Amino acid sequence: MTTVKQTTMRGDWRLGAIANLTNSTALAARPALALGSAPASGADRIVLDTAGNLSVLSFFGTDAANETIGFTIIGWREILSAAGAVLGWMPVHLATGTATLGSGITGAAGVTPSGTSDLFADEIAISAGTAAVEAVAGVADTLAAHLVIDPKGCKKIEVFLDLGTAASANVLYAEL
Repeated sequence: MTTVKQTTMRGDWRLGAIANLTNSTALAARPALALGSAPASGADRIVLDTAGNLSVLSFFGTDAANETIGFTIIGWREILSAAGAVLGWMPVHLATGTATLGSGITGAAGVTPSGTSDLFADEIAISAGTAAVEAVAGVADTLAAHLVIDPKGCKKIEVFLDLGTAASANVLYAEL
């Protein structure tokens, strides 16, 4: 017997980056996590505001079916003074894994950066992380897979993307 988790969307899907990321920097080369200022989006990462709510991510990119996108997801939580002033941010590792592109789930012109050349992942495998992340499998070449993330109160999540074998990568996200 299969159990289906029912969720209610708090927000519509949003595009992680205006253009698909094409930086091929390996995830292992990302900067060391350290206390400091809030993270910012860059050539190999997308920073999403979560307000501490559950979020869902759906990976996509360009190339061909069965090409991969690597990812690492970091949660960022504020460090407050006794008076409540923000002193900095603390990073927390949430998940590392791989998304595999399918062939039957494509983007659309004006919706995703590369339109129908964008392929959504139909498989997601988590290789490391916390119990805060649940991979929901898609149906091969028919339905997109997605991650459900409990950011454990982190107000921002940073999604590092590594092209793996795909030509470009991006993500759609929404709050649950």
